[in-house]
Amino acid sequence: MVFYISLFNTEPVSKLQDCIQEAKKHGIKIEPPDMSKSKFESTIEDKENMVIRMGLNCVKGVGEKAVNEIVPNQPYNDFHDYFERAGKGAGKGVVEAGIKIGAFESIPLVVDKTFFKDNILKTEENDENTVKIYMNRAQQLIWYNSYLENKSKKSIPNYAIPKDDLSGQIQMKFADDFENENIVIEKDDTIIIPENHLEEFELKLDDVSKYKTRKKPKGMFKVAKDARKIPPEENAFKLAYNDICSCKENRIQEYLDDMNSFELSFIPHPFEKANHLIPLLDTVEDGKRVRTAGIIVDIIKRQTKTGKPFYNIILQTPREKQRITVWSNIYIQFKELLQINSLVKVRGKKGFGGLTAEDFEPSKHHQ
Repeated sequence: MVFYISLFNTEPVSKLQDCIQEAKKHGIKIEPPDMSKSKFESTIEDKENMVIRMGLNCVKGVGEKAVNEIVPNQPYNDFHDYFERAGKGAGKGVVEAGIKIGAFESIPLVVDKTFFKDNILKTEENDENTVKIYMNRAQQLIWYNSYLENKSKKSIPNYAIPKDDLSGQIQMKFADDFENENIVIEKDDTIIIPENHLEEFELKLDDVSKYKTRKKPKGMFKVAKDARKIPPEENAFKLAYNDICSCKENRIQEYLDDMNSFELSFIPHPFEKANHLIPLLDTVEDGKRVRTAGIIVDIIKRQTKTGKPFYNIILQTPREKQRITVWSNIYIQFKELLQINSLVKVRGKKGFGGLTAEDFEPSKHHQ
């Protein structure tokens, strides 16, 4: 195992891919970088079960100075805890880099249990008043952008919403609160609603910005002196709640994000199980017909010296990026299939520097 760790820290990326494949064959599990568990370099996390944890040094955007403040305070209970104790590790660049490669997926966000009313997101009990929520990368990015946007605000803005602006369905939903004056109606027939409660009334910020007011909320919206103070992390979640819940996981995009971030991915390539059938182009003799498969990551339109148009398609296979030359007649024939992030199978002839495509076919995983 020490042999593999040495390679992880010293060998080029192409060799690291080989090491990971070899490690898997020997029953060694390679875990991705984790802000709550990883050290600077890769380490043996569990010797008995043969688990290696990749180090934070392989994450672009996370420098040694930040790691020196992240590691001594591990593990982290939740995002609020991380932002409080991670020092330079809580900087915008480091957090965004970590989110994009999934290094925060083991760290939850703690929110008020009374607000969280459904099971769309992965949750875990925290205490009698709060719940832990685990988000995927895309959801964390939406939440973090909301956090950054709202962090700088000195206080939560309030809006004087005319009662007539509330839909009849919403008024019926809160009928008891109106009757018992839990929701206080002002003399001008408006209701003072804090920004972090707009979603409950199906109100969008863009639509109510003209109603911003200095008046203080009353009734159920009045903050009691002994009330639980809402951390900015939780408030950001509430404001972005609908967007977070509607965000679908895209494993292909996450795989490509990993490859772009540090040229390795711990999300399996869609063709990982067929890896042994997909050749490395350098091992194929020029002039030989071959089949390959992967994700289209780029399409570049070019032309020959005589002005004849063609396309270079960059294909990400489980082991490498391959350049596929596609002449116009072939491109036009398969144009609907040849899209960025599409999964394709290609048949063609090996030539200098790549493969000249003869035909394409979609994979059964095609999206």
